[in-house]
Amino acid sequence: MRAQVKVLSDPDVDKIIDRSITVLEKIGMHIGSNSVLKMIAAQEGAELNEDRVLLSRNLVEKCLKQAPSKINIYRQDSSTPLVLAGNQIHFVAGSVAPFVYDDKNMGLKEPTSNDLIAHIKVLNQCNHIDFQSGSFVLNDVPKPIASSYRYYLSLLYSQKPMFGGAFGTEDLKVIR
Repeated sequence: MRAQVKVLSDPDVDKIIDRSITVLEKIGMHIGSNSVLKMIAAQEGAELNEDRVLLSRNLVEKCLKQAPSKINIYRQDSSTPLVLAGNQIHFVAGSVAPFVYDDKNMGLKEPTSNDLIAHIKVLNQCNHIDFQSGSFVLNDVPKPIASSYRYYLSLLYSQKPMFGGAFGTEDLKVIR
């Protein structure tokens, strides 16, 4: 049995969910891609409002009901999945770092591919961290391929599943 820490009461959680849906209804979401914006706005219960899409409570609740109750994510070297469900907790190593510490110059610098590889190798030794992420904005790779190259290095040097996103909608074409 795993220990659990409960910071919020169930009514508090319900209130946060309710207020979040209200934000989606009244303020909406900014979508950085016109094609994705139009695709979402075409759904019943969605409304285009300039560069934002407003989502009705009914649409959000319908989507939440259709979402799977669990998702299995596999390492490259294992048939045993990390299960994303219920109170399961999994850790990921950080977010995107625009700078890393350079111990030779004793200061900050923009990260390179070698810095990401070193980071991945450290993560491989951290058994409590389940996911890796392409955690750096690489300065030694052309911008048009920067996102895909982060994924390439991460998958090349680690068996841990990848957690991350793209820097922009154009990157999605390459990542797929």
